[in-house]
Amino acid sequence: MGHSRINGKFGKPWDLRVGVNWFPWKNKVVRWNNEWLYLHNSPVGYSSVPFVVGDRGGVVYSSLELLFEEGL
Repeated sequence: MGHSRINGKFGKPWDLRVGVNWFPWKNKVVRWNNEWLYLHNSPVGYSSVPFVVGDRGGVVYSSLELLFEEGL
């Protein structure tokens, strides 16, 4: 759970997020992350996040992360 807020000359955007990480093999080699975000006038937005500048409302975000180590 977390939140952020920016107080600036172009407004006061904020967000709230709640998420869960799941490690299916009980180690950090594979992680599935699920989050719910609420955005209020998002100050950022680009191709690697699921929202655009000025967005407002709820977003469901899911990612699967794999760890590859050399020499295993």
